[in-house]
Amino acid sequence: MKKTHLLFILLAGCSASDIQPQPESTVADISGTVYLAKSTLLRPPVFEQHVLRNGKLFSECGTIRNGKVIIEEQKMSTVDSKRLNLIKKSAIELQDNLKEADGKFRKLESSNKIFDQGIAKISIELDGSRSELKTNLSAISDPLYTTEIIGAKFVRKLRKSATASCGRISFFGIQKG
Repeated sequence: MKKTHLLFILLAGCSASDIQPQPESTVADISGTVYLAKSTLLRPPVFEQHVLRNGKLFSECGTIRNGKVIIEEQKMSTVDSKRLNLIKKSAIELQDNLKEADGKFRKLESSNKIFDQGIAKISIELDGSRSELKTNLSAISDPLYTTEIIGAKFVRKLRKSATASCGRISFFGIQKG
């Protein structure tokens, strides 16, 4: 009986030593850019831009005057692996939807005129494949179509990781989430 237990322990020890740790899924294979801009009644157009590369998120925001960007705040932050995985899942969903023939979204407008809907540009690169969504800001702040809903989710996830927002919790209805 003792020999059986000893043999079992030795076999268990051998099999445990043969187990190699599995590498965690890498999230460095995602890059993304979100650019949002809109004109206001009392101020020049405002913008936010968030660029994700190699687990680092560069964010800046400010105003646009006479076609020139005036940066009010810039920050760089490291995005933790849990948040990167959430962003990547959202990016995969958006990229898959954009590849479908029925991916509908509203047209791109301008950020210079007060009554325009503003600009929302999303660019994603996953595993060497690049996708873009260029639409108006209302399509992201108040989405109607599936592509807009998925795009809004991606923008919110990226904004949640951003540290620069020029004091704005929301960008014309687009929350951090």
